[in-house]
Amino acid sequence: MPPNQMKMQLILPMLACISLVSCAEKQVNLGAGYKYVQLDGVNAAIADRDSHMVVDPNVKRYRVIGSYIVGERVNADIDVKLSKNFGYFIFDMRNGQLLEGLDKAKFDQELRARKLEIAPF
Repeated sequence: MPPNQMKMQLILPMLACISLVSCAEKQVNLGAGYKYVQLDGVNAAIADRDSHMVVDPNVKRYRVIGSYIVGERVNADIDVKLSKNFGYFIFDMRNGQLLEGLDKAKFDQELRARKLEIAPF
């Protein structure tokens, strides 16, 4: 596959995601420039102040605990590239680090390691 075609295959889904975020129906400010964004009435994501997704769809539930956004993702059925790493996530708003695709046991372990409450939902 030619390099330009590969670049286009990467760029087009990103542009689609950015446009989905910018046309969002509902937004909730989470602090530090981050927001929960309802994309289409069914799917939601977490985006930064520039409307770039930092947690891909579909965010089923979330909670802000200190400088962390913790939550759970399920399949969004939007794009195959977004259909990975389902399960629980922990996003650090201070440095933009995302842990995703965690099962419940690993999620609880990572919460404990950060001295966060174990049952946020």
